[in-house]
Amino acid sequence: MHSLEALLKMENINICAVTETWFKAPESTPAIPGYNSYHTFRPPNQDRNTKGGGVSIFTKDIHTSRLVAQHNASEILQVQLTLGKTAIQIVACYRSPTMPQDSHSSFLDVLENIRVQPNTLIMGDFNYPTINWENYSCTNSFAQYFLEFINSNALDQLN
Repeated sequence: MHSLEALLKMENINICAVTETWFKAPESTPAIPGYNSYHTFRPPNQDRNTKGGGVSIFTKDIHTSRLVAQHNASEILQVQLTLGKTAIQIVACYRSPTMPQDSHSSFLDVLENIRVQPNTLIMGDFNYPTINWENYSCTNSFAQYFLEFINSNALDQLN
């Protein structure tokens, strides 16, 4: 975690989202001086193994930020950051590549219920290797549902 703290300060980063934090409980999360932090924790036995998972968002404490929603079971974290007079909604997600079908449905339901606004940034590790981002096609029904979410909200994939 010391290298994350050094990177945030050296590069003067205002917003940082981290997936697969592996934090198990609030007491295991680091405090980074000069930053507010928000976290999700993978519930025990959610996935085939309990390693991995978890999402964190760090925001510079010179900006006003607040937790909007924390979805531990779906590993989705939603924070509002205010920069001057502009509110930005930051959504960070982690979808395990071994996520069971019922959990996948819950994950997508949470994403569907997020009110996507012009100043919304959705980022994370979605683990949809079957999606062809050049022509927005896929061979997997889970990935197809995710693509429909992307298209219905006029979102773009950035690497």
